[in-house]
Amino acid sequence: MRYILRGLLPLIVLFALGLREAVAADRRSEITDSLERRLAVAAGSADSVAVLFNILDLSQGVPARVSAAERVLAAAESAADTTAQLQAIMYLANLRHRDDAALDSLQMRLRALGSDPRVDEISLFVDLLRSELFLRANPTDSASATQNLMLRHIFEAPEDLADRIKLLYALCTRIAESTQGDLLTLYAGELEQLVEHSPLPMGAVRNLIYTRAAITFTNNGKAAEAVATDKKTLNIIDSLAIAYAEQGRRYRRMQQNRYTCYRRMLGNHRVLTPAEVEQYHRAILDLASENKLVAADMESNPRAEASYLMATGHHAEAIPLLRKAINHPANSRLLFHLYSELDSAAIASGNDAVHQEAVGNLYRLSLERLRNSGDERDREIKLLDYVTRLRSAHSEQLEYEKEAARQQHLIVIGIAVLALLMLVGAVIFMYRQNRKSRRLAAELRLAVTHLRNERNDLQATQQELIKARDQAHSADKLKTDFINNMSHEVKTPLAAIAEYSRLIVDCIPDEKRNYLDRFAHTIDLNTRLVLRLVNDVLDIAALENGNMVVDVKPVDVRQVCTLAFDNVFDRSHPHNPDVRLIFDPAGLNGLTVNADPERLVQVLINLLSNAAKFTAKGTITFEAHPSADGQAMLFVVTDTGIGIPEGQEENIFARFKQLDPSVSGCGLGLYISRLLARLQGGSLSVDMSYRKGARFILSLPL
Repeated sequence: MRYILRGLLPLIVLFALGLREAVAADRRSEITDSLERRLAVAAGSADSVAVLFNILDLSQGVPARVSAAERVLAAAESAADTTAQLQAIMYLANLRHRDDAALDSLQMRLRALGSDPRVDEISLFVDLLRSELFLRANPTDSASATQNLMLRHIFEAPEDLADRIKLLYALCTRIAESTQGDLLTLYAGELEQLVEHSPLPMGAVRNLIYTRAAITFTNNGKAAEAVATDKKTLNIIDSLAIAYAEQGRRYRRMQQNRYTCYRRMLGNHRVLTPAEVEQYHRAILDLASENKLVAADMESNPRAEASYLMATGHHAEAIPLLRKAINHPANSRLLFHLYSELDSAAIASGNDAVHQEAVGNLYRLSLERLRNSGDERDREIKLLDYVTRLRSAHSEQLEYEKEAARQQHLIVIGIAVLALLMLVGAVIFMYRQNRKSRRLAAELRLAVTHLRNERNDLQATQQELIKARDQAHSADKLKTDFINNMSHEVKTPLAAIAEYSRLIVDCIPDEKRNYLDRFAHTIDLNTRLVLRLVNDVLDIAALENGNMVVDVKPVDVRQVCTLAFDNVFDRSHPHNPDVRLIFDPAGLNGLTVNADPERLVQVLINLLSNAAKFTAKGTITFEAHPSADGQAMLFVVTDTGIGIPEGQEENIFARFKQLDPSVSGCGLGLYISRLLARLQGGSLSVDMSYRKGARFILSLPL
């Protein structure tokens, strides 16, 4: 019942619209009379233009619209309103695109407006309409004319952008007279790309080219290209509608233009997403509820509603609408597509009678398409052969040209033979398909049932996986929160232990202080190690959650380097005579870098502590200097310790990663250091070319 109501909904809407539009027709006359009265008392031409535009938008029938547009143009010329003149000329050109004398008159009025990008575009628009009218009115010697246009396009392409557009448009029009194949698609796509990147502020030329290109792409089975082009056309329509609304044109809503685009896009529903299908169908229904012409077209030609039902899987409801669309004269060039849709709907709904009917018509249309396709392909080959021979004529001798022509003739014969074989094969294939159709229909029904069961199983599995994922995320969050809370709780007692151990030593007599000072120092050292581990855990949580904020400002390089160096080697490693320390703070005078001083010192302490930990004997070098390109400050820590095994240079930066488990530490220092470097806009890396130990390079932007 729900599907039946869905199928009847457009008819119910259209019935209701009949009454609504009847009232709208009466109101149209009433509103027009009111506007004419306003026009009679208008102060001048400038005030009259806006009123005349609304009268134009309310007018119906070509003669009435031409008369109204002429009135707008006259008032706009009197008011010296260039924008209004261009809009009126564009409107008249569309209405009288089959009248060469009228187009010539409009072109003369455009010349009187002078040179302006907007004027130039409308002039180009009129020229394109005149060119199309001339080419269609003079089809004689079409092949020769097409060859000459292709020759000009390949060898003598104009420098002027407008002339290139006119040449390509004329070429596409000529080719369309003899073929609708790949050659036309190629040049239509090239023309679309040319206007897309051209300065055309009015949108008239783009709208014309995109509309022609979308139709060409649709007729040649290029659904994705057709939809993309129609989307660009809709953007232009939206821009024009906004501009008209700002000018006070309340009745110029371009509803029929939108409807044509949406209907064509729904016809290519196989490349649309479900959301796009719903969006475009809703838009068509909204247009039908407001415009009686759209509603009437939907009633007589339900192609859009049939496409929507096919896209949403309501195949049985689509069958009667598809049949009605097939019988509509406006869809004569879409019969193969519509019969294919009808066949798909019949198979999906199990309607064998309709399936047989659709297969028979597809077989007939396939034979016609093969014959026509062969003729069109032959014409395309002849055009391409002509261009090829023209190119060869510049560099090859006459004897070679004759041989090439003979070879080309053989190729054409071979293609004709191949086309004939394909035709015979198609006939045999369609005959066998007709015999197998019933068996395939039964197999398809079984396959659909099997796929439906598999879909249900997959949905159940998916729900279980989603539940397991959510549980894992929850457990991971609880673990992280527990570690962070415990780290905060541990910091306070650790600090108290360190302070009170030092206080105890300070309060005992001097003769016992040396003995207890060693224990206090041990407690203090280990407390600082634990605090450092706790701080590392808290820093990781802040960095990974994006909660850490850095205060980047100019920092004295000598000051931060000296602070980091003294912190490591005066406190943690003051006694190691086998290690030579190389650090010259005097060479850092005057150097500054943009960084957070506290976090920069933290990274440098981690790097220096790492070097001290893994260097039992040798040297540790600490230096800082600008990069070769002057864009960054480099902090380099080099040691002659145990080094890093080849291939492990990136692994050492992983969280909790230690290459040697016997060495103290938990593998967080380098991981935190790299995160802090990136947070300040820099980087931390290992110099892979250095193999005498390890060399770490911290780079921060200047």
